[in-house]
Amino acid sequence: MTVTDDQLARAEKALQLYGLSEDGWRRTPSENLQELLVDLMRWCDATQHGFDRQLGAARKRHAGAGDRTSTG
Repeated sequence: MTVTDDQLARAEKALQLYGLSEDGWRRTPSENLQELLVDLMRWCDATQHGFDRQLGAARKRHAGAGDRTSTG
Protein backbone atom coordinates (compact mmCIF):
# COMPACT_ATOMS: atom_id res chain seq x y z
CA MET A 1 0.00 0.00 0.00
CA THR A 2 1.23 3.46 -0.88
CA VAL A 3 0.52 6.26 1.55
CA THR A 4 0.24 9.68 -0.03
CA ASP A 5 1.65 12.85 1.46
CA ASP A 6 -1.94 14.16 1.58
CA GLN A 7 -3.09 11.19 3.69
CA LEU A 8 -0.19 11.62 6.09
CA ALA A 9 -0.81 15.36 6.32
CA ARG A 10 -4.51 14.86 7.10
CA ALA A 11 -3.74 12.39 9.88
CA GLU A 12 -1.04 14.63 11.35
CA LYS A 13 -3.34 17.66 11.19
CA ALA A 14 -6.13 15.77 12.98
CA LEU A 15 -3.79 14.75 15.79
CA GLN A 16 -2.37 18.26 16.02
CA LEU A 17 -5.81 19.85 16.13
CA TYR A 18 -6.79 17.36 18.79
CA GLY A 19 -3.80 17.68 21.05
CA LEU A 20 -1.60 20.64 20.17
CA SER A 21 -1.95 23.88 22.08
CA GLU A 22 -0.08 27.17 21.79
CA ASP A 23 2.30 25.78 24.44
CA GLY A 24 2.98 22.55 22.53
CA TRP A 25 1.63 19.03 22.80
CA ARG A 26 -0.77 18.50 25.72
CA ARG A 27 -0.06 14.77 25.48
CA THR A 28 2.14 12.58 23.32
CA PRO A 29 0.89 11.82 19.79
CA SER A 30 0.11 8.25 20.93
CA GLU A 31 -1.94 9.54 23.88
CA ASN A 32 -3.75 11.95 21.54
CA LEU A 33 -4.58 9.08 19.20
CA GLN A 34 -5.92 7.00 22.10
CA GLU A 35 -8.04 9.90 23.37
CA LEU A 36 -9.36 10.57 19.87
CA LEU A 37 -10.29 6.90 19.43
CA VAL A 38 -12.07 6.84 22.80
CA ASP A 39 -14.04 9.95 21.84
CA LEU A 40 -14.90 8.42 18.46
CA MET A 41 -16.10 5.25 20.22
CA ARG A 42 -18.33 7.37 22.46
CA TRP A 43 -19.60 9.36 19.47
CA CYS A 44 -20.43 6.12 17.65
CA ASP A 45 -22.26 4.82 20.75
CA ALA A 46 -24.25 8.05 21.07
CA THR A 47 -25.15 8.24 17.37
CA GLN A 48 -25.46 4.49 16.81
CA HIS A 49 -22.92 4.45 14.00
CA GLY A 50 -21.29 1.24 15.26
CA PHE A 51 -17.60 1.81 15.94
CA ASP A 52 -16.62 -1.81 15.27
CA ARG A 53 -18.49 -1.78 11.94
CA GLN A 54 -16.80 1.49 10.93
CA LEU A 55 -13.40 0.25 12.08
CA GLY A 56 -13.87 -2.88 9.99
CA ALA A 57 -14.79 -0.78 6.96
CA ALA A 58 -11.77 1.46 7.56
CA ARG A 59 -9.50 -1.59 7.76
CA LYS A 60 -10.86 -2.82 4.41
CA ARG A 61 -10.25 0.61 2.87
CA HIS A 62 -6.74 0.64 4.34
CA ALA A 63 -6.01 -2.80 2.89
CA GLY A 64 -7.52 -1.74 -0.43
CA ALA A 65 -5.01 1.10 -0.90
CA GLY A 66 -7.24 3.96 0.17
CA ASP A 67 -10.57 3.59 -1.64
CA ARG A 68 -12.44 6.69 -0.45
CA THR A 69 -16.02 5.46 -0.89
CA SER A 70 -18.34 5.67 2.10
CA THR A 71 -19.68 2.52 3.77
CA GLY A 72 -22.44 3.82 5.99
